[in-house]
Parts: sequence; C-alpha cells; structure tokens
Amino acid sequence: MNGLFRIIIGVVFVVALFIVGLTDTGINDWFDSDKSSSSEDRLLNNSDQDSSDSLFSEPASDESLLDISKRIDKEGLPEEDKGQNKESKGEEVKLTRVIDGDTIIVEMENDKGKLVEERVRLLLIDTPESVHPTEPVEAFGVESSDYAEEYFKGVDKVHLEIGEDERDKYDRLLAHVWVDGDNFNLHMVEKGYARVAYVYEPNTKYIDEFREAEEKAKKKEENIWSVDGYVTDKGFDMSVID
Repeated sequence: MNGLFRIIIGVVFVVALFIVGLTDTGINDWFDSDKSSSSEDRLLNNSDQDSSDSLFSEPASDESLLDISKRIDKEGLPEEDKGQNKESKGEEVKLTRVIDGDTIIVEMENDKGKLVEERVRLLLIDTPESVHPTEPVEAFGVESSDYAEEYFKGVDKVHLEIGEDERDKYDRLLAHVWVDGDNFNLHMVEKGYARVAYVYEPNTKYIDEFREAEEKAKKKEENIWSVDGYVTDKGFDMSVID
C-alpha cells in the first residue's frame, strides 16, 4: 500500500511539473508576443507621426509659395525656365539683315518655290526712324535699331507669322517675327523701343497683349516713354526733344 501510494504521489508530482512547465512557457510566449506587438505598434505610430510631420511641417525655405508666386510675377522666370513650353509660330525662314527696329529682310521661297529676299514690316509696332531716306533720324531711333541688331546677333532662322492681309502698300510682308518662342514685335514694345501702331483689321491678333505691354513700358518710362510728350498717336514729336 505504501509503495502504491508513493507511485501515485510520484505520478502526480511529474504531471504537476509538466503542467507548470507548459503554463510557464505559455505565459512567457504571451508576454514576448505582447512585447513584440507593442514594439511594432510604436514603430508604426512613429512612422505615421513622421509622415504627418513631413506633410504639415513648415517648408524648408523661409519663402512661402505665395512669396515665390509674387516674385515670379515681378521678376519673371529664372533664365533656365525661359522659353520652355514655348512654340514659334509660322513659317521658318532665313534672316539675312536687320534694317531697323521694325523692319528686317529674310530669305524664303516664293509661290514658285524659288528663294527670294523679302522685306518684312513688323506688325502692330512703330519705332523711331533711324534710316529713312527722306526723314531725319529721330530720338531713340538709333538705339532701337542697335537693340534689334544685338537681339538678332547669332540668329540664323526666324519664324514669320504672316498677317491675314499679307502686304502693305509698299509690298512689304506684314508679320509677327518669332524667335525661340518669343514674339519679337511684342518684345520691342515691352522694352520701350516701339509704340503700338498701324492697328488695322484683320491684322489685330495679339493686340490686347500689345496694349498691356505698352502701358507697362509707359509707366516705367522706358526709352521712348522717358520724354514726356514724345510719343503721340501719329508717331514721334521731335519738338519736345531738347
């Protein structure tokens, strides 16, 4: 009886140890799993916080988007951005000579496919005379012509956007001259070397832009606008020049 009792006690003891061992392992596993989950949760929370911070934090630069927009409006785009996404319009022709601020000579094919030289009068603008055969040189005429010469230096090809009425009474081609996506006619107005003039239907395309550019040049007193009363509706009044 005592031997059987000892055997039973021994079995119970072994079973108890086995159960305790399993329970301890389970508890440890549960704690380890909980610790792992907590660590993962903390990592995820930190990641979400970092993302949130990057989205809503202040820009690295002190200059806000509004400030950048205002600066571009005032100063224009940086040089590397200029000319991007621009397209020259009209027929590509060879530039052979600059006459003055509003007249150039180009080489192009005529209706018969033969290369000929054409004198081109720039649409919607008028610059002071610098080479007129019967008129005296006008103030800013030489400056206007020199500026055009400098602008076209190294330019071999230009695009002509010819007007709906193609020629004037002197048989000159009437056109907007495009260089690398920029309208040179408009550019001369912007720089204050030309006034808006000879506005006749149907060749009035871009007239709103030209009027706006003229007003800005006038307010800045650029070149021809630097002398009060010099620019008139009929041309340029040399009597106001000292």
